[in-house]
Amino acid sequence: MKEKNLTLTLAAILIILSAVSLFIGVISIELSGIISGDIHQIQVFLISRLPRLMAVVLTGVGMSVAGLIMQQLCMNKFVSPSTGATISSSQLGILLAMIFLPNSTLAGKTAFAFISAIAGTYIFVYFMQKIRFNDIIMVPLTGIMFGSIIGGLTEYLSFRYGMVQALSSWLTGDFSLIIRGR
Repeated sequence: MKEKNLTLTLAAILIILSAVSLFIGVISIELSGIISGDIHQIQVFLISRLPRLMAVVLTGVGMSVAGLIMQQLCMNKFVSPSTGATISSSQLGILLAMIFLPNSTLAGKTAFAFISAIAGTYIFVYFMQKIRFNDIIMVPLTGIMFGSIIGGLTEYLSFRYGMVQALSSWLTGDFSLIIRGR
């Protein structure tokens, strides 16, 4: 019962903070302006604020589902995409796309990152199924080491090809370009 109450409380907090975030930004938007039909405020709300909020919430949901899937695949509650080499593999995929497919679209680079993330996760899960650990904490530690090896390779390649700054801009969570239609 306590878990259900906590879940409902957290859901209510998420809804309230999400609603509040719709009215916070560079351009001032007020609920009274939207209700009264101020076309400028309605456009900012529908073109920028609402799509951005939806993108942030869906990203959070996707990340939590990815974490749950990783935990189920490895049968370990301490494993997540960050401790299972998924994120490091994705970063390597983005870098390889920038090096070998410099003129590819956003969708192409994203697909390349997705495929490499799946491949890295597959290799990690394969190793975890072959090596049976007695201590459950060894699984995420092994994933962190594997991810660090991939991360080191990514860092080396990005430095070697002069892509450090371009890669770092890809790896920051920037939702500022999210508008309706994008």
